[in-house]
Amino acid sequence: MDERKRKADEQEQSQRGTDYWGAEAGGSRSISEDVARDQGVSKHTIYAWKSKYGGMEVSEAQEVKQLREESLLAARVRRRRPASVLYPVYPACYSGIGEMDSGGPAAPLGGHRTGEWNRRESAPAPFYAGEIFRERESRRRIFLTFLMSLSTTVGGWSISSWLPTYAQKVAEGEGYANTAQWGTLTALLYTSGAIVAYTISGFVIDAIGRRKFLFVTFLGALVITPITFLWVHSVEALTLVATINGFFTLGCAYTWMAIYPAELFTSAVRCTAVSFIFNGTRMVAWIFPIIAGNMIQRFGGIPRAAVTLGTVYAMGLVGSWLVPETRGMPLPK
Repeated sequence: MDERKRKADEQEQSQRGTDYWGAEAGGSRSISEDVARDQGVSKHTIYAWKSKYGGMEVSEAQEVKQLREESLLAARVRRRRPASVLYPVYPACYSGIGEMDSGGPAAPLGGHRTGEWNRRESAPAPFYAGEIFRERESRRRIFLTFLMSLSTTVGGWSISSWLPTYAQKVAEGEGYANTAQWGTLTALLYTSGAIVAYTISGFVIDAIGRRKFLFVTFLGALVITPITFLWVHSVEALTLVATINGFFTLGCAYTWMAIYPAELFTSAVRCTAVSFIFNGTRMVAWIFPIIAGNMIQRFGGIPRAAVTLGTVYAMGLVGSWLVPETRGMPLPK
């Protein structure tokens, strides 16, 4: 009751203010302490009404007041919900009310923007990196894509780091004199396979869909890793298999991160989410170069160590069927 009474009083005072500054502008009555006393307000309030509403019709003044209240409400919504991950920033009741195409509150009547209004509209909404974890579906997507990214990073590091050295050992076992040459050739062919994947991945992922592409990628990486390190004993064959290995583990396993994560989040958090998915795994994988020597010794050689770490692709294989398909869908706004 008190709140309704207060709003009614404010509306009545605003109405009286517009009447008296309109009368004063026409010269029929001057603003004086007597007028202020009659209306139950101070002389300064009369001057304030004139500065705010001078030259406007009553209906225009009321509309300005309504737009200002809507702008303040929008500001409160932004503070409470600064950036949406999957859904619009404003609630459904704000569609088309006091908004512009840019998503902010509308300007006062006639398009005249005061300094105060510009400050309100241009004030940035507060944003925190934790916004990507605020909604349940967002947390789920971050978790699954992070696991797939971790699979890519850990598996790709172990294979790319140990494959040239392994090729040199295979060449040495076959009696080749210049083993370093075979290691370099294997690394070049491994990278060449990745370049082929970089070239065609965009077309393939659009043709078969995101989930199928991810599944084929992690399945291929999971299968080709033991073939490379356990089942191939000729250095000539190893160079051929290294090309296929690079296509999956260094090529397709990385290209999806440039295409798919951006399609899962709105523009408000898209860069933050993609950066977390791509770079967050490095906060885990940095330890492996430090313990690489101990891992090779513990597992009994490079082949077993690489295959053991290569099993991480199974985690990406599972995650690929739990993420949503986004082929043919517009980017979330």
